[in-house]
Amino acid sequence: MKTVKRAALTVVTALLAAAATIGVAYAVTGQATTAQRLSVAVTQIAGSPAVVTCRERWRDVLAPIPGPARTQMGVRPAVVEVTAATCAHATSWPTTPASSWPAGTVLAAGALAHESAHVAGIRDEAQAECFALEKIAELLQFDGVAVSTAVDIQQRYRDEFYSQQTGDYVGSCGSLVFGSGNPR
Repeated sequence: MKTVKRAALTVVTALLAAAATIGVAYAVTGQATTAQRLSVAVTQIAGSPAVVTCRERWRDVLAPIPGPARTQMGVRPAVVEVTAATCAHATSWPTTPASSWPAGTVLAAGALAHESAHVAGIRDEAQAECFALEKIAELLQFDGVAVSTAVDIQQRYRDEFYSQQTGDYVGSCGSLVFGSGNPR
């Protein structure tokens, strides 16, 4: 029982620390940082608390992570570590039509939706990609992107990035918004 109470206290302390950090930064700057904004969007999509951190460029060079982002699972709130480049692409989503969004920005949206799946408890990479294919538009809409643009970006991610995935990141997604069966 003592261990359960200690674990619960640890979770509550982490949540309060995350909330305080977000609140203090907002109070000082008058606006949310990219990491704070993305933390709210990922939490909303995952249905579970998450803290997004944006890495500094020097860390990406000296200690790279595999891919545009990764999630530390088994901790609450989950910590989503995003590369400096991915964070830069997500600093503010373009207000232009989806066709003019840079490929890196489309990838950033997909990566954040994919990591949201891990925050939601999905460990399998192929299922996390399936989750992303369904949630990119929702994540972008929650973060202020127009519905039609968000849906187009979701489609672009499927066509330009998911279609190139191999190995553990590919699987049958069942019935997606793109039709039934494997979305390829």
